[in-house]
Amino acid sequence: MRREETKWWAEAAQTDWAVAESLKDDAHLETSAFHYQQAAEKILKAVCVAHKRPAFTHVCVDLLEKIVSMGIEVPEEVFSAARRLDPHYLNSRYPNRVSGPPSKFYDKSIISELRECAKKLMSFAESHLVASRHSPDSLDSVRSVSPSHEAELGLDPVHREWIDDLVAGLQTKIDLHKVILFGSRAEDDHVTWSDYDLCVISPDFAGMAPFRRAEIVLGCWNGQRGLDALCYTPDEFEQSDWSIVEEIKRTGVVLWPAPQIAPTPTLNKGDY
Repeated sequence: MRREETKWWAEAAQTDWAVAESLKDDAHLETSAFHYQQAAEKILKAVCVAHKRPAFTHVCVDLLEKIVSMGIEVPEEVFSAARRLDPHYLNSRYPNRVSGPPSKFYDKSIISELRECAKKLMSFAESHLVASRHSPDSLDSVRSVSPSHEAELGLDPVHREWIDDLVAGLQTKIDLHKVILFGSRAEDDHVTWSDYDLCVISPDFAGMAPFRRAEIVLGCWNGQRGLDALCYTPDEFEQSDWSIVEEIKRTGVVLWPAPQIAPTPTLNKGDY
């Protein structure tokens, strides 16, 4: 599965590259810019998956820093190309990012430069793509969050209420087994407006299409931040060798059921 999943990311990158190439001499240059950025992002994610370190970001610089943490040397010129390319993930699509229609801000010279940046990133990534062996973990290895750690995870009282409301809603719809936080908030790498990445586990998901599972979870979410939900049955989660599931097992934090905290023992006279 590791080799196959890596291949999927690499193929997705090649598809974005092909789309960008088909539009680079077209009237829609801003769309070409977006797909060059996507090609670079996805080929770097292929490297992360190959090394059992899937990433949850659209920022190529962040992906390169993750690759460096794997012990792979990244030349400064590759970082420079990523810094040039990254802004176009948003600038190429959103008028409020560039104070006008994105199409007004792109010409063929810019596209040519972005093409070279994407090409440099893809060449670097393709030279480092390797298959890694799978080492399974157990659901039991996923750590639980304690109240003292909630602030570190961005779970201030307001955010804790969002989780509690989600759990209450899900319990009326499914046999809920676990809710696990993963991604930037679980790794204390979030910002104020970071989305919540949650893994929801229930046996009731058996036989249900993935998007239907997510609809149930999203229908119960009233939080003021975005939510990305991955939904599995207990068996699917235990047996999966998907890189994202391995990452959840490795870095995830169980938000529900909450860990049991032993009551403070009563002190009798003479104990103090």
